[in-house]
Amino acid sequence: METAPGKPTVGAAALFIALFVPLAVALFTAALAAQSGPAEVRLLGVPGGFEPKLRPASQTEAIVSRQEAIDLAIEHRRIEPGAKARQVQLISYDISHPERLGERPVWVVNFAEPDEVGTSPPLGPFERDRSCDWAIHVQYVLVFIDAISGSHVMSGEGSFWDPSLPPRADGLEITDEERERCERLFR
Repeated sequence: METAPGKPTVGAAALFIALFVPLAVALFTAALAAQSGPAEVRLLGVPGGFEPKLRPASQTEAIVSRQEAIDLAIEHRRIEPGAKARQVQLISYDISHPERLGERPVWVVNFAEPDEVGTSPPLGPFERDRSCDWAIHVQYVLVFIDAISGSHVMSGEGSFWDPSLPPRADGLEITDEERERCERLFR
């Protein structure tokens, strides 16, 4: 193939590389993204692997607003008005109780200051010594609100026992002897 003097020639191989390489990179990137699966929502304060896999839902699916969900969660848990949420996420959740509704958008309200809003349910058998329950600290408080109906779906909280931390109740004074007794009790 002859070309006019001063005009560059583009060979078929160069043209193929210029078109094929970007296409191959785009396809490879799309395949990797598809293998990684849908995005997951991580809840602050909840240990990794503890909660079920939570997938984000589209904001367009929600009828109940974010603020309404917070207010409903406060009302359901009978928390003092004005409690702060540290995280509010709209997720897709399979509602199966009390009736099967299937996948629905659900607000997860994760409260800040969980030690103040948590109920810290009794740990262990009811007949055990409860004099050291002051050392139970709430790590997270979650309330799930249906983003379509506004109804309560479920609630949960996680707690741990640590007598080295100050007591949950304001004004409760714990002596060193009491702290040591509680540490011995649960060794």
